[in-house]
Amino acid sequence: MVMEEEPERPRAVTVIGWIWIVVGGLYFLRGIVDLVMWRALQPAAPALLREIESRDPEIRFLHPLFEHLTAIKIAQMIAGVAVVVLAYRFLQLRPRARVGIQIVCWIVLCYMFAFAALWIRIWTRALALAPDDPRFAGSHGRISLALGLGLNAALATGLIVMIVLLRSSQMRQVFERPAVRT
Repeated sequence: MVMEEEPERPRAVTVIGWIWIVVGGLYFLRGIVDLVMWRALQPAAPALLREIESRDPEIRFLHPLFEHLTAIKIAQMIAGVAVVVLAYRFLQLRPRARVGIQIVCWIVLCYMFAFAALWIRIWTRALALAPDDPRFAGSHGRISLALGLGLNAALATGLIVMIVLLRSSQMRQVFERPAVRT
């Protein structure tokens, strides 16, 4: 049995893999912290929601979210672990991991576009509803809107670069190696 020499891993693979390991790990840890905080706040949640809804009835759409927050946070933690495992497999140059990381990039990119739309909606509404509020007076609100969109655009650009790299013929060649026979 002849062992095949492992091909050298390109720097782009190392960078992309470690980015997703860190992001997945942070997502997992954030889920743990959110779950602990929710467990502490859960007894007071009904009273808090009633108070918030009395001030702004449009907030009622949050009820289902809070009813299932524990399950949502557990799912987020599982997703974080899955991304870490996928990124680890990506660093090992597993062909399916390249496609998996590409899918993760597309999902997060779609999330970024949705978040940008939400960010625009929130800040334009806040600026319209409270023009005399000192938090929004002058250019503070417009600067917050622009900073949020700028950060979102920078992250989306990074994701687009990753997708382009992952789809490149050079990257495909790195991941197209014959199956190891046992």
